[in-house]
Amino acid sequence: MDNKEEKYAANLIKKSINNIEKAEKELKKLYPVLSNVITLCQLSIELSTKALFKLMSTDFPRDHEIRFESKETEKLLSKYFPKNFYEKDKIYRLIFLTQFWKKFYLLAKYGNEKFNIGPDDLFEKEEAEVALKHAKECLNITRSLESSIQIQKLNDLE
Repeated sequence: MDNKEEKYAANLIKKSINNIEKAEKELKKLYPVLSNVITLCQLSIELSTKALFKLMSTDFPRDHEIRFESKETEKLLSKYFPKNFYEKDKIYRLIFLTQFWKKFYLLAKYGNEKFNIGPDDLFEKEEAEVALKHAKECLNITRSLESSIQIQKLNDLE
């Protein structure tokens, strides 16, 4: 991985963290806008996943949803991951979570226009809490890979 890919991934991770912090702050409000929490968490999940692609020197799909069947995902999963990255099996979950939360992306932003249902009439606090949990899970997997790569680099210098 070259320094530009590393910086790119770090930028995506930073944005993911920022979205999680905003979602947490929103959830603490007396009257939180739950659709905003869902949107922020979906974006955080997407950014964390795309950062993982960059960490592995692989282009990511240019979509809000990352598919198992895409050429980018197949390339990512065929890569050699650092020996000390013990969460490779969780990458499948990370991809699944991008697919799951993508389904709520437009609903959380716009609601259902056909039936005139606003986005905040569709979500309960429990869904927002699950979205936040999933966003943190995805971020942790990506940060674990980032740490594993740094450790491997140090070991390679020895």
